[in-house]
Amino acid sequence: MDQPQAGPVAAHGRQIAVLYAIFLVSGFCGLIYESIWSHYLKLLLGHAAYAQAVVLVVFVGGLAAGASIAGRFSERIRQPVLWYAAIEALVAVMAFAFRGVFESVSARSTSYFLPAFCGDGGGACSAGWLVAAALILPPSILLGTTFPLMSAGVIRLGVAPGRGLSLLYFLNSTGAAFGVLASGFLLIPALGLPGTILLAGCCNVAVALAAWLTVRASGRDTTAPQALPSRPQPAVAPGELRLLLAVAALTGLSSFIYEVVWIRMLSLVLGAATHAFELMLAPFILGLAIGAWWIRNRIDTSRDAMLLLARIRSPWACSRSPRCRCTPACTTRWPSLCRRWCATRPATCCSTSPAAPWPRP
Repeated sequence: MDQPQAGPVAAHGRQIAVLYAIFLVSGFCGLIYESIWSHYLKLLLGHAAYAQAVVLVVFVGGLAAGASIAGRFSERIRQPVLWYAAIEALVAVMAFAFRGVFESVSARSTSYFLPAFCGDGGGACSAGWLVAAALILPPSILLGTTFPLMSAGVIRLGVAPGRGLSLLYFLNSTGAAFGVLASGFLLIPALGLPGTILLAGCCNVAVALAAWLTVRASGRDTTAPQALPSRPQPAVAPGELRLLLAVAALTGLSSFIYEVVWIRMLSLVLGAATHAFELMLAPFILGLAIGAWWIRNRIDTSRDAMLLLARIRSPWACSRSPRCRCTPACTTRWPSLCRRWCATRPATCCSTSPAAPWPRP
C-alpha cells in the first residue's frame, strides 16, 4: 500500500536537499557582497568606519524590508522557488553592473554633489552616507526577499516549519560566515574588488539556474504535501504577539550594537579595520548558525514555543531569582504567557503572599 508513495516522497526529499544546498551557496554570496561593499564605500566616504557603519545599517535594513515585502505575498505565490530564482538572477545582474555604477556615481558625487552639500565634511557628511546607501539598498532588499520565498518553497514540500526554517537559517548563516572570511582573506587579495564581485555574481547565476532546474524537474504540479504534524501550541493573544515582536526588535537592536562595538574593539587590537570587520562578522554569524542548528528539533516538539523562547532569552532572570514571580502588571498584559511560566517554574514565580496571582501548582 505504501509503495506507490515511495517515489514522490523520495523525489521531495531530493528536492528539499537541493534547495538546502542552494540556500547555503546563497548565503556565501550574500556576505561576499557585504564585505565587498564595505571596501567600495570606503573609497567613496574616505574612512573604513563610516563605510562599515553604512553597510551594516543598509544591509540589515534592506534584508528586513525585503523580508517584509516578500512575507506579505509568499503564501499566495504559486511557485515561490521560481520567484526565488528570478530574484537571484536579478541580484547577479546588479553585481555585474555594480562597478560601473559605482564609478559613475562616485565621479559625479565627488565632483558636484558632495562638494555642494558637504564642503570639507568628507565622509562625516550625511549626504555622502545617503549616496552610499542608495548604491547598496536595492540589492540588499532583493537579498531580503530570498528567505521568505525559499521558506515557503521548502515548507510546501512537507518539511515541519520549525525544523525547515531552522535548517534554512543554519545553512544560510554558515555559508555567510565562510563567505565573509573567503572574501576578506582569499578572494579580494587574489582577484581584487572587481574580480570578487564578478565571482559572487556568477555564484548567484548558478544558484538561480539550480533553483529553476529544480522547479522544472518537479513538474508543473504545485500541490505539496502538508507539513509534518507538530505539537499544538497554545493560542497567542494579540498582546503576547506584540510582546514577541518587541522581543525580536530589541534582540536585533542589541545584536547590532554588539556588532558595531566589537568592530571598534577589534580595530584597536588588530590595527586593520577592514579585517576587524570580517573577523567580527564571521564568528557572529557562525554563532547564529549554531543556535539555529541547536533549536531545529526543539521548536516543533516543544509543548510551548513561547515558554521555550522565554527560557532561552532570560535564563538568568526568573530562573535564578528566588524572589521572582509574576507581577500584577505581567499577569494583566500577558496572562497566559505568565501562567505557563509559573506552571513550569513554581519555585521561581509563585509566592505565598496574598498578592500572588495564583497559588503554587
